[in-house]
Amino acid sequence: MNGKLSFRIIDDYVNGIVDLNLLNRYFSLKNKLEKFDVELFNKFVETYKFARVQTNAWDENGITYSLVKDIMKSLTKSSNLSFNVFKSKGKYETSFGDIAFIVRFNYKTGESFEGYGFIEAKRDYPNNNHKFSELKQDQIDRFLQNTSSSFFCFYSHYSFFPTVKTDYLNKHLKNLNLTNIKDLDYKLLTNTIQPITFQHQYNRFINGYDLDYGENPKNIAYGFNENFLPKTIFVVNQFEDGITPTPTPTPNENKYIKVTLDDLIKKNNIDDDIGYEPPSPGILE
Repeated sequence: MNGKLSFRIIDDYVNGIVDLNLLNRYFSLKNKLEKFDVELFNKFVETYKFARVQTNAWDENGITYSLVKDIMKSLTKSSNLSFNVFKSKGKYETSFGDIAFIVRFNYKTGESFEGYGFIEAKRDYPNNNHKFSELKQDQIDRFLQNTSSSFFCFYSHYSFFPTVKTDYLNKHLKNLNLTNIKDLDYKLLTNTIQPITFQHQYNRFINGYDLDYGENPKNIAYGFNENFLPKTIFVVNQFEDGITPTPTPTPNENKYIKVTLDDLIKKNNIDDDIGYEPPSPGILE
């Protein structure tokens, strides 16, 4: 059985889109099964559903969106700000962080200014001794060359989203003398410091700490630099007391689409499987 071909249709079965009769005919025709064992199939579905939950729970995108949801829920309680979240419309060859923060500070005089910050997420891999196996030096260099405000948030099984500044991480890695930076794990990451959490870092951003105020990070944060595009843009509009909050600035609408808290709550984080071919009703009639 071709897993990539079959997994999405099993998602459809779990979600009630197709039934057992259709599955029976689909597998018989498409995968040349002589006998469709319903009992065995249902046992597999239960295992599959559990595995999907475990996988999604430790998927970088899923964790990032969960953290974004937490921020959105927290900020809805604030009366002196407005905010919006935008998601990239596609997958781009070179991304620039999982989340870009745009924070604008507005005054009664009518004046305002903005700052920008970036966070890149890296998860650990339990099947590889909990190493951060996708950590890449060229990505670290890209941040260092384009902004003074970038951070790596590590999704670790051992801690609550430790977050470190990119320039510190770069120097730290060089002093560890690792043969490959992909061998970094939580113990090595924290052998000299106790990192702050993701939640602490975003609070620093929206309160004016650690932001970059340059033109280059501005173009990147707004999605106008074709070479460096953030995956998600979080825009916060802060107001001096006495000012009625107004809509937030809008990033590049050709590249980004606004998402709401409801959108993120409904998102199931199950990506389409490559190679999935939905059953054609005409073939099965």
